[in-house]
Amino acid sequence: MEEIIAANYWNKKISGEPYGVSREVILKVNASLVKHSGNDYASFTITGSVELIDKRYRDPVITCGAIHDTIAQHYPELAPLITVHLSAPDGVPMHAEANARYWAGLCTYADGSPMGEYKRAMLAKHLRITPEEADQARAGLIKGLPWQTISTVLKLAERWSDQAGSARSLLNSRQLATA
Repeated sequence: MEEIIAANYWNKKISGEPYGVSREVILKVNASLVKHSGNDYASFTITGSVELIDKRYRDPVITCGAIHDTIAQHYPELAPLITVHLSAPDGVPMHAEANARYWAGLCTYADGSPMGEYKRAMLAKHLRITPEEADQARAGLIKGLPWQTISTVLKLAERWSDQAGSARSLLNSRQLATA
């Protein structure tokens, strides 16, 4: 069972050519802030499907899931929702600190060997910060600074809160885009 806190959807006819279809197909986008049963927290989600319009097909779905590139191409105004996909209601990315440590190249296996190397672009993408700020976050983690200190210095909570607010506005908008 899930508790839907806020949700919205968008539908638009688009060209089927990128999918090998000679006529129009429909892009369906669903976004929500939802709390799934078994979880103590809610999270933002945005997913979509590209489907054949012809009802003769038993399974009209061509592609579906977190098709964010397709959604962004046809609905650039939904970028705030894509930004916070799988984030908490306050905008904090899923497992922010643990994933930051991983992308910073600081996680090890049980035998002490490194799990990977520093992935600056992935760290920046995960924390939704600039590459230079990713370097600062990594330096703080290497120094052993508490996550709260790193977060405060980079003003992550404020940034993430603003992003979550923009996403919530889209979810609560009564203007559904349909074609």
